[in-house]
Amino acid sequence: MTGSFPFVLGTAAVGAAGALTAQGGALSLTGFPSASPAFHPGGRYLFVPSADPNALAVFSFDPANGVLRATGANAAAPDRPRWASVDPSGRFLYLTTATPFSSNTLFLYQVNAATGALTRSAGSGFDPAFDPDAANLRAGTVTVDLAGRFAYVWDTPGRTGARSLGYSVFPIQAGGRLGPARTGPFTTRGGDPGAIALDPSGRFAFVLDAAGEVSSFTIDAATGALRLSSEPTATGSYPQAIVVVP
Repeated sequence: MTGSFPFVLGTAAVGAAGALTAQGGALSLTGFPSASPAFHPGGRYLFVPSADPNALAVFSFDPANGVLRATGANAAAPDRPRWASVDPSGRFLYLTTATPFSSNTLFLYQVNAATGALTRSAGSGFDPAFDPDAANLRAGTVTVDLAGRFAYVWDTPGRTGARSLGYSVFPIQAGGRLGPARTGPFTTRGGDPGAIALDPSGRFAFVLDAAGEVSSFTIDAATGALRLSSEPTATGSYPQAIVVVP
């Protein structure tokens, strides 16, 4: 499949001195090099986007030995799956796909916490009253705050010659759909923002951008809106990921 590649998924135990020891056998899948798997908050399941066939592969995880095992409960994806994320409650999984020309790239799954099985909700992961085409939003990654109230949806620059518009903030409904209201999009001084990390306190967000900077934002507790709070800090060329250590 164009744009997808075989990859190997495995686990390793971390020793006292930081040495890694492989655990169990490696698992072969096909997907995007930047595909993002997602752990269930309970730590028992791992959901991996797979492009052959288009699906979310579900693996059980044994915390005693780190071994991953296929559960056989794979869920079909409507198109080429790319990024997966699970909300902190463990009830909802958000999947975005690499559809080249459509803005309908966000899908919602209900998670069975007892088995890891996934059930896709019909239609888009957005509320029907929100039109991503009209908003010129092509959903990329979805990052949910630790309280499970807001989703930060990245606009992926999938259009030819386009740059990312930034992050839009959506309230999360009781059933998991996003919207219909939207705040944003929010971007950085350098523009074309990429990865985001949310502070565990829920007060701050940190966003990388193509200018090689990380920008700090305060988070409005009522709306989830972002507001630049300080001058950006240089990170070096092409930063890819950012993590806030609790």
